[in-house]
Order: sequence, then structure tokens, then C-alpha cells
Amino acid sequence: MILLLAVSNVVNAQDECSSATTLTPGSTCSYTTFDLAGTLTKSANAAANCSASSIVDDAWAKFTATGTSSTVNYSNTNRDAAIWIYSGSSCSALTQLTCVNAITGTGVETVTFATTVSSTYYIRIGRMSGNATQSMSGSICVVSCNAPSNDDPCSAATLTVGSSVSFSTYTTACASASSGVTAPGCANYNGGDVWFKATIPA
Repeated sequence: MILLLAVSNVVNAQDECSSATTLTPGSTCSYTTFDLAGTLTKSANAAANCSASSIVDDAWAKFTATGTSSTVNYSNTNRDAAIWIYSGSSCSALTQLTCVNAITGTGVETVTFATTVSSTYYIRIGRMSGNATQSMSGSICVVSCNAPSNDDPCSAATLTVGSSVSFSTYTTACASASSGVTAPGCANYNGGDVWFKATIPA
């Protein structure tokens, strides 16, 4: 007898923080199906900014950070979505860290933020469009790793000025937002940046 097994990369979206789905972060984005059923309701947990007053319903997930910077991506295929990130020792004592609602309609919402290794963070995915009984299809991934060496202005990587073009490879993977510096107001900035510096000769 031959036994066939089918395994799918799917997790159930949970209605409240207390039953948040546990996600395992990776060093690269590996999406897991995370649909919001029309039977879910809006949580009583506080949410500020990012059009918080427009939440129709929401679902919760959580993860334990494995690096000093983490990125959450949520790809929604049929509704507008937003992401809120919280820290805290329990669902009754959460502190909102950041949020993002940069895309109107379908697409990928992305938020990057500083994390402490072994600490737990809560992810709130809010559905921002449709009526109270409609569902939202989507998928989620969490990337957690150490920030690049040039994550902040004071550790900016030095570029050599030459008479011809010479490229160097850098990445913003797991880069966090720079404290004390006004965030760019263009290009859908989502909180992850790296820095460079150069001395321009006469």
C-alpha cells in the first residue's frame, strides 16, 4: 500500500491576541497563508495611527526574535490591509511599537523594526475594507536577523570616490529605522535603511 501525504504551508489566523498564531522567523521571507475569515471580529486592544479607526476586523500572530532587527511582510490579494506591531509580556500589557498602511488596496505591506533576541512580538493584521462578514486572503512572513553594520548614521560605510563607476554590494535586509533622523517622506519608506559616507575631493 502506498500512502501519499500532502503538506501545505498554512496557518490559521487567530481572532484575539491571547490565541495568536506562532510564526517562526527565518533569514529570508518564506510566506505562509494567513487568511482573515469573515467571522473574525475587531480586537479590543488599542491601535493608533495607520488609519486605526478604519479597522473592520483583525487577526493576530506572534514570533520570537532571533536577531536585532525584524521585518514582517503581509501580502493581501483581495482587501486592503495594515500591520501593527506590539511588544509586551502579555496581551493585557502590550506596547505598540510601529505600524504601516502604505498601500491602498491589494499588495505587500512591509514593516521593519528593532528587536531584542529571544523577546516575543505580536503582529496585528487589520482588514481595512469590505463589510463585516467578508474575508481577506493573504500570506505572511517574518524575517529576523542582525542589522547590517551600516544600519545607523554613525556607522555609515565609507565609499571610495573614483573617476569611474565602481559598484559595491550592500543590503537593507534586517535594517531598522534610524532614531533621531526624520524619516523620508517619499518612496513608500517602511522603516529599514542603511547609511554611506564619502569625502568629495576638490
